[in-house]
Amino acid sequence: MVRDDLDQLLDAILSDDPRRALAAYRDLADRQLPWLEQRAVALARMDGLNWAVIGHLLGRTRQTVRERFGTIVARPAPGTHESAYSRMVREHEEAFLRLNDPLPQDDDDPVAW
Repeated sequence: MVRDDLDQLLDAILSDDPRRALAAYRDLADRQLPWLEQRAVALARMDGLNWAVIGHLLGRTRQTVRERFGTIVARPAPGTHESAYSRMVREHEEAFLRLNDPLPQDDDDPVAW
């Protein structure tokens, strides 16, 4: 189980044996932290957090996290829970996109309003 493995690594890192602590830290940093970070970012994206917020929470720039995790799905699956904050962010982004949509042009109107 993942929790048991992480508990063992943390116990080893906090032990009094420096060799054991260093080896456990290397294992944690090389094998465990990357997928844990990806899982946390995926969870945040499914909850509707944008790249700027995720970058701020990770202490990185929006561009850096978007480049690294940009393939992660941004929207929750239909029927899943959506928090009030996530709904607000989504609605704000949708409203912003609507403001930037070109206005429909009537074919009989020579001027695009």
